[in-house]
Amino acid sequence: MAKPWLKLWVEWIHDPKILRLTLAERGAWSLLLTLAQQCDADGYLVLSDGSPMSVDDIVGCLHITQKNDVSAFHSMVHKMTEYGSLSMNPASLFIVNFSERQAKSASETKEAIRDRVHRYRERQRHNNPPLNNPPLIEKDIDIYIDKDTEEECNGEKLVTSSPLAASNVTETPLQEGKKPTEKSKKRESFDIFWKVYPRKKSKGQAEKAFFKIGPGEQLLETMLTTIERAKKSGDWLKEDGRFIPYPATWLNARGWEDEYPEGSAREKEKSSAEKKERGDNNGTGGERQQGRGLPPHQRAAGPGAWKAIVSGPDDGGEG
Repeated sequence: MAKPWLKLWVEWIHDPKILRLTLAERGAWSLLLTLAQQCDADGYLVLSDGSPMSVDDIVGCLHITQKNDVSAFHSMVHKMTEYGSLSMNPASLFIVNFSERQAKSASETKEAIRDRVHRYRERQRHNNPPLNNPPLIEKDIDIYIDKDTEEECNGEKLVTSSPLAASNVTETPLQEGKKPTEKSKKRESFDIFWKVYPRKKSKGQAEKAFFKIGPGEQLLETMLTTIERAKKSGDWLKEDGRFIPYPATWLNARGWEDEYPEGSAREKEKSSAEKKERGDNNGTGGERQQGRGLPPHQRAAGPGAWKAIVSGPDDGGEG
């Protein structure tokens, strides 16, 4: 079965043969290499039944329809045959050295993959609680080779990108009686911070900033103490907390190091009054809010005048 990927050697962009091709012809060459890999015949361009492909067959398989593109493809075939990179052998178009270029390297063998998996698991056991992994069997190795494709050529990274590898190295859930992880401690500390901070905005950004700082118990205590002091400051009391920074902004600015002079009694009283006014939507307070739209002489008439204007004359009246 053909691999769903193709090795493309970076040196080809400096190959004198390639440099003699036009940009369109280089594109045609890369398509031809891809088709050869799909044919899975060691560089021979053949149909599914093994019969040789003609150049027209190849053009059709590659969905080349524009006249200029077809011309560029034929030109590429002619040049690369002349340069010795293509050959008719005997009736089929053949890419010279294709199988050698696509051969497995030592790092792609089953033994090499098995060794990488083993070393990866050893690292996981060292850094995490023991994993209940099933033994790696031959079928698993085949899955790595068949499905991890491109990553197999990149060394260690291959194991972590594989669905099989991911299932084998996933951390086991924290079980009862085990010590909390560093991440769970950070989460608990952030929840305490979030509960105390008065402005509940952009929680995700705040969490990122908090985790980046990673405060210990002493720094967290300093933060909480400073926040309680800041809540009584003039800036944070002003206009019902309008000037309280977002939590992420406060964290990134190291707000716990700022000075927060306590607000005056007048500021506290004003803040309390503003809250009461905004929250008072019933009774005379609500009517007073509604009456703001009336002319001065009607506002002076009191709440009753506002109700009369809104409801209009009685149905039974003469108007």
